[in-house]
Amino acid sequence: MTAGPASAATRADPDDAADDDAGGEAPPATPAALREQIADARAKWASKPGRPAAAFAVARALAALGDGEGLIAWADEIAAYPMWADRVLAIGRKLLPEDLALAEAWCRFPERAGDWRAAGLRWYMARGKFPRQPGVHLGFINALLKLDRIEEAARGIESAQRVIGRKPELTAMAERVAAQLAAQTATAVPAPVIAPTTEPAEILRKRLMTFENFGRNCEFGLLQRDFGAEPLGLLRFSTTRVRTLLILLRSRFEGMGVPEAHAVDLVENEWRLRHKASGWRTHTRVMGHQQPDGDVVLTEKCRHAAFLTRKLIKDLETSAKIIVYQSGELDDAEAISIHDALQAYGPNLLLAVRLGSRQHPPGTVIFPKPTLMLAHIDRQGKQFSGAGWDISRDYWLHFCAIAERHKAELGLGAGGSDAP
Repeated sequence: MTAGPASAATRADPDDAADDDAGGEAPPATPAALREQIADARAKWASKPGRPAAAFAVARALAALGDGEGLIAWADEIAAYPMWADRVLAIGRKLLPEDLALAEAWCRFPERAGDWRAAGLRWYMARGKFPRQPGVHLGFINALLKLDRIEEAARGIESAQRVIGRKPELTAMAERVAAQLAAQTATAVPAPVIAPTTEPAEILRKRLMTFENFGRNCEFGLLQRDFGAEPLGLLRFSTTRVRTLLILLRSRFEGMGVPEAHAVDLVENEWRLRHKASGWRTHTRVMGHQQPDGDVVLTEKCRHAAFLTRKLIKDLETSAKIIVYQSGELDDAEAISIHDALQAYGPNLLLAVRLGSRQHPPGTVIFPKPTLMLAHIDRQGKQFSGAGWDISRDYWLHFCAIAERHKAELGLGAGGSDAP
């Protein structure tokens, strides 16, 4: 079961997981004792490689010595275990926040696996910490180029030059970005014209009831609410990353609704239900001041999650709903992985929505597989402080109309147990 509010608070920093591994008692204070601790931990690692406790003990002691170079070298030494090597760099970054070389090593680590989105996020964070370091700006811009976000890279160059001037390395990168931007412009596909819908509100409500939001966030669920569609959905108002979703789908939602498989965390005075194995989280709409006992919330919400899970699996097995997943930088491989995981239940149509590009301008729809619809939107529904969401309604409604027609052409199921 879960502890009380103070111990249940969820962390906001994506790298705070490293703090859990870096916790415990502080290393001995003297350099000699720290070097002895390093030797002991390295020996444990050598005797049984892959032990995270040994890896992190070395990292904490090196950080206590202020040895950023040693931390980088240790991460390289254990790179055959990338999860632990990455955590070592994250521990070092937190304990030695002013070490530029260590921060850059942490930013570069995801690049080894080709994870340019993670690298780009890290370079973005480092750019805020070290705004006058050209290498940090170059790392961020290079990640944007790898993600084919060339216009953003051009803006990144301009921003860097305003802060640190026209350094030679920035000028060279600016020329590279300009060349790629010109090439993209020459091969750009005209954007479709998306006209506002003129369909009656009740038709739109009924259509949206036949869709099931799988993430990545609440955007599509809120669009449904805007039109009076309130289908029951396990993942409708939750944070569900691709990795999390694949764990849930491939395990057939194992443990979902079982109290021992969950915890509740108090986030901004609202209890959030969390599935331990996958990391999935959802809103409960139960505030801490209304119900201070997390165990009560856990029991109640797990019972509801178990019901929604049974309903969801039934709908997937009968191809009842059109499944929606949106993420601005969703790539083809991720969309196909989600699609293939869905097909293990039955022939389900996936509407995968991502930001448009010059190759696929906003409004473009492609079908890599008969039951996979990739749609490209003009913007994500960003949440503004006090101003709700800025949801691209016309594009979403356009995509939903296409998906509905396509599902009918495929002869798939008929809307689910809560369809109108």
